[in-house]
Amino acid sequence: MAKGGKVLVTMRGKPIAFISHPNLQKGISEQPMLRTFNEAWQDIEETLEKTVPFFKSWREAENWSRRRSTGSVQESERKK
Repeated sequence: MAKGGKVLVTMRGKPIAFISHPNLQKGISEQPMLRTFNEAWQDIEETLEKTVPFFKSWREAENWSRRRSTGSVQESERKK
């Protein structure tokens, strides 16, 4: 980024971060209008309602995650 340059980081078209040179004067007018916590949380809730979960329960997801992160195979899977 060139000195004095600014970068607006977006996710799916919505601003999530603003990056600028550290010596750039900060002002309210330079910052993008970000959503409030409640607006962002409402968007998350709506998105979750529209999707189908990959796992049947949080325990199934947790078990899958733990097996994957440790790289170990459980005893029941070794016998197969």
